Amino acid sequence: MNIKDIPVYRSSDLATTNYRMDSYSRQSKGNDPQLAKIMPGCYIPISDYERVTQEELHLLRVYIAADAARRRNTPARKLAQAGAEVRGQCREEGPCPWPVFAGESAALLHGLPMVGPMPNQVQVISGLKIHASVTTWRRTRSWHYDSQPVQVEGMYCTDVLYTLADLLCSRDFYSGIASVDYVLREKIATKQQILTELGRRIGCKGVIKARDVVKHADARSESVGESLSRAVMLKGHLPMPRLQETIYDHGNFVGRVDFYWPDFNIIGEFDGLGKYNSGTYTDLSSGQIAQNERQRENALELATGARVVRWTWREAVDKDALLVKLGRVGIEDY
Repeated sequence: MNIKDIPVYRSSDLATTNYRMDSYSRQSKGNDPQLAKIMPGCYIPISDYERVTQEELHLLRVYIAADAARRRNTPARKLAQAGAEVRGQCREEGPCPWPVFAGESAALLHGLPMVGPMPNQVQVISGLKIHASVTTWRRTRSWHYDSQPVQVEGMYCTDVLYTLADLLCSRDFYSGIASVDYVLREKIATKQQILTELGRRIGCKGVIKARDVVKHADARSESVGESLSRAVMLKGHLPMPRLQETIYDHGNFVGRVDFYWPDFNIIGEFDGLGKYNSGTYTDLSSGQIAQNERQRENALELATGARVVRWTWREAVDKDALLVKLGRVGIEDY
């Protein structure tokens, strides 16, 4: 869903109406609430709240925080229009009136994939050398080193490499692999550039773990699901498969598989969408999808003699479920 289409009701907008200032708050309470509070004084329809993902909800909070700054800070608006160096202005003039988003908030603006829970708090960075502070809805960080903010969708945030370093140092191995695989696959940065960025954080918490993530990242993973699956295999100490192996039968192309263990005669497939048709997956009925899946598996098995093992996002997220499934066909901890 497009989160920009979700209506946001602000208590502050009631000041110029005949409604009570707590009207929206009252509608978010009781046994049958019509609204859900997602930020101080900000509410969305309960039906939308129940449909959005954690990532979508967090990004909506980012948009609200940026909009709140635009509403109340004329200096910030002028600063953005002038293209001034935001961090320099913040240091000279005190707390920056324009939020500079960081961490997961910046990652969502940059389109970096993540795996796992999202923080409730919007992540921002201060232009001042202050200690981090956390409220119910906002976490303020201090800069690790000089790095100029960039603009995305008219909002300021940390640049891609700084943001990625934040994620690698603060989130777990599984999420990190998904993020770095994407950055490598899209040629946003190289491993050496990422390691150089991490080198600016020597002594900071999470750097050793972050370097390990970069070591095991691979641009050949074509989806977050494949990246997560490989991370589960790495943490489970499984024999590592070949990635994106192309299968032929007497010179004829059969398919390209996600994972292939030739020594075990096993093909592994994350249950993605793009393998069964070149158009829109939703154009196919569930019966046609199942038929295409079976036909593809039969062709792969005939061409290689290998057994095809498939798993879903739910099994990859569960981790143990994926390890058990692979263990049943002989892919086990070595």
